[in-house]
Amino acid sequence: MRTNYEAHDIPYRRKKAAGWPGWNSAEEVHDCIQTLNGLLEPLEVASTADVCEIGCGAGNLTDTLADRGWSVTGVDVSNVAIHWARERCRQQNVTFLRGNICERELFAPASFDLIIDGLCLHCIIGEDRDRVISNLSYWLKPGGRIVVFTMCGEPKGKDRAGYDPKSRCAFSGDIAVRYFAKAEEIIDEFRKESLQCTFQQVVDPPNEQASLRALFEKPR
Repeated sequence: MRTNYEAHDIPYRRKKAAGWPGWNSAEEVHDCIQTLNGLLEPLEVASTADVCEIGCGAGNLTDTLADRGWSVTGVDVSNVAIHWARERCRQQNVTFLRGNICERELFAPASFDLIIDGLCLHCIIGEDRDRVISNLSYWLKPGGRIVVFTMCGEPKGKDRAGYDPKSRCAFSGDIAVRYFAKAEEIIDEFRKESLQCTFQQVVDPPNEQASLRALFEKPR
């Protein structure tokens, strides 16, 4: 399957010109922040923690992480998103990096205490998924955690138009842009890397895409 992750530049450029706060609307950003805060609430993470957000986009969630005093790195494949994030987030404890999370050399081993997936993983397609999850484990310190907030289940809404049930990908032309896995299959992808699932919840509103909220821990 063909992918073109860098093509996210196009919608990011369009949304920025239209005055959006980021990839999502202001209401959606608020809901994402509420979801993230709920997932972080039970975790005991040191104030000196090194934290990474993959697929950080315009940095809306990265701001929330930095507010907790953590040293935060936001990474995204889109140049437009990273420039946008740097413009809007001026906190000294935040670094934004343009990079492809399929590439292991992006970060040194055991770089982070906490890694956040805020609606990025469903954009990773095919064999890249195993590669990315392996990288997340490699970048995570022993005892570190991964917070996952990702689409799951059968597609709803606009993604159904380009959906191929055989590959379970939504396509834009001949480019695969979204992957719709069952929640238990996503969890199994992490377990293959010996990451322990300590919390899982599927939220499936009638008129919105289902999502998996999960926590994973790397053994010490």
